[in-house]
Amino acid sequence: MSNIQLLTINDYNLPNPLKGNLTITNKPIFNKYECEDGSIKIEVIKSNVINGSVTYKGLFESEVKAITNKLSLISKLTLYNPIEQGTTEISALITDISVKNIVTKDDAKAWSLSFKIEEIDR
Repeated sequence: MSNIQLLTINDYNLPNPLKGNLTITNKPIFNKYECEDGSIKIEVIKSNVINGSVTYKGLFESEVKAITNKLSLISKLTLYNPIEQGTTEISALITDISVKNIVTKDDAKAWSLSFKIEEIDR
């Protein structure tokens, strides 16, 4: 299998999360109405809206800084989506950026980093 770039944010190739996770969810946006006769009507607004999360484990502080410097609330993403069997370009909200110290030993420190992705335009 070739080495696939899983995620690019704001033209920055993020490291593939070998020690973490990239989760992609295709979630439709719809309105659901109950009619006078009791039946349900579904109005599809948009199908296959991408939501997801990225988690890294075991990053150096310099790697955390390099990645978070490229994240903005509204970001341009190119991601590999196996559901669509190819890359997809979207604008997305990047929220819930979180870092956590997972190892501190002598002079070595390792961090986890996670954030959420929510498509706003394709």
